[in-house]
Amino acid sequence: MSRTENQSIWSKRQRICFVATNELKINPLNKFKEWKGDMSTTSMESIRKKGILVPLIIREDRIILDGHNRWKSALKMGIEVLPCIIAPQFPNASEEKSFIDSVQNARRQLSKNDWYRMIIRDYGELIRFDRRGKRRVGHLSEDGINDICTTISERSGIPRTTTHQLILKARKHFQYLDVKKGRVSIDYSEIENNRKLYSEYLKAIEERSIIRRRIDSLERKMNKIADVRYFKIHFGKKRK
Repeated sequence: MSRTENQSIWSKRQRICFVATNELKINPLNKFKEWKGDMSTTSMESIRKKGILVPLIIREDRIILDGHNRWKSALKMGIEVLPCIIAPQFPNASEEKSFIDSVQNARRQLSKNDWYRMIIRDYGELIRFDRRGKRRVGHLSEDGINDICTTISERSGIPRTTTHQLILKARKHFQYLDVKKGRVSIDYSEIENNRKLYSEYLKAIEERSIIRRRIDSLERKMNKIADVRYFKIHFGKKRK
């Protein structure tokens, strides 16, 4: 089944039903970021006041595709049934994983570090295969991919610009691993010629650390009065 056909079926079957909370199950493909502390408390408080405003997305067999945190909050609160949308059957695990990632990232639940870990975990092998320049000369790799950035962005739901930045970072990570394991060697003479550049880098890191410690100190003082967010809200209104 093609992605277009799957989307067509999805639009026809997009109806809300109510499912017993204890019948729902965790999806092993979903490496969701679990809410803890204030995030969990805020979620339960919102559900207590307004209910579940966004239905969970599940499979026919009650496996959750999207909404693990709402489900966990509902379990803690003793809510017996939850609104759910049953998704169409996916042709394979890869399509299902792509759907999960795109839904999560559409809501921006994940941070840039979360996205980076996702790319390393799910697309590391794609990134390891060097496709740079292949699109420019019109060559496809054996799996038919000629633009890895677009491919990963479409599959994961991560914005293309961010995907490009994360791929560059991942390539450096894999290069470091290859050097460490002795697969490739580095010309250290060129590194030695740039000793001054490295000294400036260390100095910049130290300056950044000093600024970071100063910010943390100020935030601790402010938090004794009120959460930093309320300072931003209060003084932000005054600027307007």
